[in-house]
Amino acid sequence: MAQKEVETKFYGYIGDDYPGSVIIKDFVKNNVTWNQNCHESTGISLVLVDQSGERSVTSYQGMNDEFELSAAELEDLDNDIAVCGLGLLPHLETDLKPLIARAHSNGHTIYAGTTGDTNHLYQFIKEGKYSGLDFLFMNNLEAQRLCQLPNLIDCGKELVNECGIKNVIITEGEGGATMISQNDVYHVDANKVNCVDSTGAGDAFMAGFIAQYSSDHDRIKSLIAANNSGGENVQFFGAVR
Repeated sequence: MAQKEVETKFYGYIGDDYPGSVIIKDFVKNNVTWNQNCHESTGISLVLVDQSGERSVTSYQGMNDEFELSAAELEDLDNDIAVCGLGLLPHLETDLKPLIARAHSNGHTIYAGTTGDTNHLYQFIKEGKYSGLDFLFMNNLEAQRLCQLPNLIDCGKELVNECGIKNVIITEGEGGATMISQNDVYHVDANKVNCVDSTGAGDAFMAGFIAQYSSDHDRIKSLIAANNSGGENVQFFGAVR
């Protein structure tokens, strides 16, 4: 987001350790503001990449286990963009509807990505605790695990029609990406690029979408921008260039 010249603030904790110092250096470089608690461990992820560019991830929460987003932290924002990773929040069972309502009242668009334990996440989504999210991003495997359905459009329709999510965007790697909403379905084919590392591709995809949508609120242009951003990211090693 910051690399696309969107003013960015990080809500979470960064420890006083080596991983934390690397993150802070990058934040300073890109003008990102953040919270920091000293003398604690930073949450990190171990990413293993195979020769095809596919990867597996193991995450350690560190001091993010102590983090909980509150409505008060959204109250004083103007037209900022709120982004969260649902599967990495330590308090998944938290009802986000009050936060979503507060954010919407201030003119915010709410974006969320799914990671982590999709079984528990689906339980809370089905209970309506994330109802009202403007955009929910996930990859094809997460969508199929989440909904226990083989067809990706059916997965998206279930999340929209039964769970109150306004738009569901499913990335499909080489298959491109599909956006499902109440009244329409859009698909973009993946750009033909040399994929060397898919680490961070989903995050880059989200960043491209959000940066475009925040400027013109055009979902189709934003989906195309997201597709381009994700395609750029996989051509380089590492999650951030």
